Amino acid sequence: MHSRFELISDTAGPAVDLVTLDALKLELGITGTSEDAAMQARITRESKLIAEWCDRIFGLAQAVETFTFDRGEFRNCALCHGFVSLQRHGLAICLRLFPVTGVLSISLNGTDLDSDDYEIDLERGILWIDSLVSGCGALNTLVVTYTGGYDLPDEAPALLQSACIRSVQLRTISSSANSSVSRVRHGDDDVSFFQQASSKSGLFDDVMAMISPFRSPVLA
Repeated sequence: MHSRFELISDTAGPAVDLVTLDALKLELGITGTSEDAAMQARITRESKLIAEWCDRIFGLAQAVETFTFDRGEFRNCALCHGFVSLQRHGLAICLRLFPVTGVLSISLNGTDLDSDDYEIDLERGILWIDSLVSGCGALNTLVVTYTGGYDLPDEAPALLQSACIRSVQLRTISSSANSSVSRVRHGDDDVSFFQQASSKSGLFDDVMAMISPFRSPVLA
């Protein structure tokens, strides 16, 4: 299977920040404004790191996804970003943007499908198409135009917001810590500086644990 993902946007793209500056400052007990620019930059940077690690676009957006299935391909039903598996009564396809907030059109080989021709799990972005099964052995091209994601930052799930705040907090403390200090008290948190951000992801272990439920499916 081959897939193509295209965002439809007249602006700079979907929102990135998972939390507002005001929410971050309230959580960390910061009342001054002298560090606002730095904190805002960290919110954006940590939000991007979280999205990259999860292999997700979290911000609300409109997209077109095109899936092209080769002849005989359905004998190997285990693909991701277009994950295809025999479930329910048809083949399931994972869309990149989820939760899905609206389906504008779905077409198979140039023919628009009615809502009765498919089922969709809006929260997980999983689409089931009956006619793909009946078309096994044939070349099928499926085009899905839809909207999905969260209206950031206000509609970001609480766990994602907390993870972003935690990531900014750890980064701020770590960058300002004296190298001779092994533990620092920051509000209600006692942070150990042997905890380092992963060189591969750029995120701290406890942040990755918080956001793991939001990762896109990955083949084993």
